[in-house]
Amino acid sequence: MKRNILLSVFLLFSSLLISGIIPFHQVPVNIQSGKPVKLVLEIRDGFDLTDRAICYYRNFGELAFQEAEMMKGTETEPQFAVTIPANFASGEGLEYYFSIIGKDGNEITLPENQAQTNPFRISFNAPLKYSEGFIRLSPDPTLSTDLKNPVIAISYFALKNDLDLNSVQLVVDGKPVNSAVKSDNMIVYKPKSVLPGKHSYYVSGKLKNGVKIKSEEWWLKVPEIQFEMPLNITGNASVNTYLSSLNADYLNEKDNELRSNFQLNFRGYHRWLHFHSKLYFSSLERRNKQPVNRYNFGIKVPHFEIIGGDYSPNFGSFSVSGKNVRGVYSRLFFNDFRLLTTYGSIQRDTKGAITDTTMTPGTFRRKTMAMRLEVGNLKSFQWGLNITKNKDDKNSLAKEYYLDVDGLALETPKDNLILGTDFRLAVADQRFVLGTEAAMSLFNDNILDGAISKASLESEYDTTLPFDPAKLENIFIINENMQPIKPGLSNLAYKAYLRAFFAGNMLNISYSAVGSAYNSLSANYLQNDARTFGFYDNLNLFGNSLSLNFGLKLISDNLYNEKDYTTSTTNYFGRIYYARENLPYFSLSFNSNSSGNDFKPNSTQTVDYSVDIKSANYSFGTGYEVKNISFAPTKFSLSFNNLASKDEAHDSFDLKKNNITLSARSKFADLPVSSIISYSLSMNNNFSPSDGIYLKSDYHSVYMKGILSILDDKIKPYVDFKYSLFGGDIDSQTLEIVNLGAGYHLDRSTFLSTNLGLKFYQNADTENSNYSKIIWRFRISRKF
Repeated sequence: MKRNILLSVFLLFSSLLISGIIPFHQVPVNIQSGKPVKLVLEIRDGFDLTDRAICYYRNFGELAFQEAEMMKGTETEPQFAVTIPANFASGEGLEYYFSIIGKDGNEITLPENQAQTNPFRISFNAPLKYSEGFIRLSPDPTLSTDLKNPVIAISYFALKNDLDLNSVQLVVDGKPVNSAVKSDNMIVYKPKSVLPGKHSYYVSGKLKNGVKIKSEEWWLKVPEIQFEMPLNITGNASVNTYLSSLNADYLNEKDNELRSNFQLNFRGYHRWLHFHSKLYFSSLERRNKQPVNRYNFGIKVPHFEIIGGDYSPNFGSFSVSGKNVRGVYSRLFFNDFRLLTTYGSIQRDTKGAITDTTMTPGTFRRKTMAMRLEVGNLKSFQWGLNITKNKDDKNSLAKEYYLDVDGLALETPKDNLILGTDFRLAVADQRFVLGTEAAMSLFNDNILDGAISKASLESEYDTTLPFDPAKLENIFIINENMQPIKPGLSNLAYKAYLRAFFAGNMLNISYSAVGSAYNSLSANYLQNDARTFGFYDNLNLFGNSLSLNFGLKLISDNLYNEKDYTTSTTNYFGRIYYARENLPYFSLSFNSNSSGNDFKPNSTQTVDYSVDIKSANYSFGTGYEVKNISFAPTKFSLSFNNLASKDEAHDSFDLKKNNITLSARSKFADLPVSSIISYSLSMNNNFSPSDGIYLKSDYHSVYMKGILSILDDKIKPYVDFKYSLFGGDIDSQTLEIVNLGAGYHLDRSTFLSTNLGLKFYQNADTENSNYSKIIWRFRISRKF
């Protein structure tokens, strides 16, 4: 790695602290397996400079990241948020990082340094109370609970190591249901008919040690049949509106902004026909950018399903994974046979931007076509075979949007063909799972000139070809831009993994290798020319009150000695979490990451490519609910985080960060009031020994919120206040934010909320940069 690249890392940190975007993220401490995970990315400064943020996440042991657009807040709630679905939070833990795109098009990540190889990590906790291990999947609480023919589905994945699966029993209206279908991680029941009225249901079982347990009791209401609809439909709809007005000394007039979005989800059935749809429309949709709107419609009949619109299929981590495909997805399925297909666009054509001095090239329309065959099932043995074709339409973009003034292509259309296979073997009720996956890819970085002639290729490589490249052009375009022109081992990618669940222990061991020429345009982030060994272990002891998580990840490049030196990364991490009912919880974690190479300079080299970067992160958290405060039982929490990162090879940066957060959440016993008070302190020291540049900054923040509950929680007005102070070697800045809002449940299915926010910014060193902002939001949602 070049020294100027390393120095740019330090300059990036410096620019963020001085005048750019300052992101912050607190890793959640107490996350329970099998429940959704909400991740919040706070923008402490520069929220007005941000355009959007993306969260990339994956389970421990996986290679490809899933991609999720984060919900953008407001200037008075300067954050991005995303919720990872419960079905993804069922392993040992998550790895994730954030990508923040500014309005100027520049991108930064968090963590700032080596985000993809050293991401944030969350280890999941087993439920402390066994009743919490039962998770209701259906009926969906976000949809209407007035169901005529409900499907009851309860997950007990988090308990599967301790639970006697044969003892699991669904109880409806006080009576055991023997016709419910049980698997190793959930129980499903679809009654033939349900009488109108209110019905209760819960799940009971017995642990392997003989202790009997049960879930909480849930309710559903089946309405009287007054008018028979031709279709049974449930769903929800919501409208969000945002209006802001900026008043600044440096503006001659107010800067106003209005945006809104509409979301509709519904599903229904009629006899054997099931259908569902998701629609999301935003005023931020722009034709010259990648799509923001999402919409689809799906139909499912016995043994066949088809979805049109936006969908994210998973055909394997090396083929199609984590990409939104706008097109058609189909699935033909039987007990031990499935055929999956998808066809559509994963990138649309955009014109870019052209000015008198600069040019930002556009993008070509990119089409994806994939097919996957599966034989067997996940409970025992499954084999899969898939083929994927990704190709840019070279005619979708006019030349002036990708050629510069000298006729050089700043953006080129690409062609990509992937063939992959995988198998999975599960034994002992899926407590031991062994799997492998392998794929081979062909990649062409520039297909503008089409296929090369057979004569030219034979002459170039002094060989005789048994085929004509021109005749294969519809399958794959072969020309001098293939990488490489002669496929070999570097075009391969493969992985193997072992997962074991025994005696409260979840073990995951994986090994993967991705060749330097392996490319998949339909899979999110696959690090080329990299071998990765991962070891993860999650051990739960003493009735899940003590959780031990630790792991090791080794990454190295130069698989086939194609480069002069090899770069290696060693990452090890661990966490101890202890929690008992009515006692404080404690969490202690560490993460160590080091990257280096074996570069050896000689007299002919003028640039030092040596790399030696080390970083360490330590976190501590504790919390306790003080119930002895009779008038207002309060949950106190304290967290501390220390990060140190240094360039040992070139002394281009030496970074140290410390963050302390103290919070208290109270709920008054005799008053319909709850409150939140928190204080956060961050101290940053950024030093470049080689250049003598030193920056020191600190951040103080006080947050207070009060919530009033009226009419049995039907109306909830609230007020919050946040005061932030930046100091140190940067400009002294203060932020004051006030929000006034209320939520109102008009009835059981309709919810209204509104919010008025005020933001005041002051810069002690630059007075003409002061401003104030007013923001109003309104939301209405309806279940049906």
